[in-house]
Amino acid sequence: MIDPASTSNDNTMSDNRSLLTNRTSPDLECCYLMPGGDRRDKDMAKFFTALGFSGEKEFTFEGPEHRIFLEAGLRERWETYGIFCFVPPLDILEKWMKFLKAKNAEWKADSRRPAEVYETMLTDLKTHGLRVLVLHPMHFLPKGKRIQVVRPNNSIRKYSISSDNRSCLVDKSGRELCIKVSRDISPFALIVNAFSKLDWLSEDELYQDGFGGSYMRMQKSALLELIDLVYWAPSGHEAYKFDPKNQPVDTKGKRRAQDMDTDSDSDSGPDPEPPMKKRNVDDSDDSDGDSSSDSSEGGSHSELSPDELLPNGLTQRQHDMVGERLFDESLPADERINNVMMWIGMGRAPEEVPDFMKAPDFLQGGTRRW
Repeated sequence: MIDPASTSNDNTMSDNRSLLTNRTSPDLECCYLMPGGDRRDKDMAKFFTALGFSGEKEFTFEGPEHRIFLEAGLRERWETYGIFCFVPPLDILEKWMKFLKAKNAEWKADSRRPAEVYETMLTDLKTHGLRVLVLHPMHFLPKGKRIQVVRPNNSIRKYSISSDNRSCLVDKSGRELCIKVSRDISPFALIVNAFSKLDWLSEDELYQDGFGGSYMRMQKSALLELIDLVYWAPSGHEAYKFDPKNQPVDTKGKRRAQDMDTDSDSDSGPDPEPPMKKRNVDDSDDSDGDSSSDSSEGGSHSELSPDELLPNGLTQRQHDMVGERLFDESLPADERINNVMMWIGMGRAPEEVPDFMKAPDFLQGGTRRW
């Protein structure tokens, strides 16, 4: 492995070099910082373009600003387990919070976030580099083991996981591994990726007494504020508008209304239950036998089977319901953010989704996608 802190900038310009080791080899594989939910969703790509995820360039989920290369073994840990992530230093995250607050306040009528936001953040990224935050130390690097990093002059520097509750890779003197960044890697994509991984950690993991607990809590707190500033647009922005054809069809509401008409000779009965009211999973619907007739009355909308999940791990109906809440400013910031993360396939585990996703007519399922 080549020490990324000691290599020349010329060697880091190529897209097909490992971000961690700065080398090219046959076993390198591409990783997407933002894998996206449904990559056919042009509206989502358009929204990310407006948010400046690629600077002044058009956003694409497969764009070079949103992908990195890692060795195959490291890619498996990155993609499947989310054992580590790349993050800017904490003081840079705090600087970005103040910067984005100020620039968002200036962003009124323009269709995109001011161009200097991306460029300034990218400059900070190249100036201060990235740290390797290890989320599950014992899986990434067993106790007592170190990663041997070979420098260009053939000397060896060994990195281990810090023992000072920071959970970063450090050398024997305690200096953190700093990855130099020369090519354009979207700061927005890095924020989304790091937050999505930290958001998967349980409270026990975040509050552990061992490696990284307090530092990861600080990182997550900073990233949470940043995410709220990243997924922000002026009131009245086109991103807040939804195409009616993408709205969910309330077949359940129609079914309840029909049941009420059948069971009662007058309109004096109780109002039907609101379709989005929380219900227990055990409260099964009494009209399951009418599902075939409902499909015809529900227009072109049809429920997906458990095996027909969208790439973001949601059913079509779940996808629509989450999309409806993406920009609902009446929701708490953390819930609105989680809706965005679920929509692009980087949300929390299925058992941790908000209550509105737990209605019995929703098909559960999902996959981790880093």
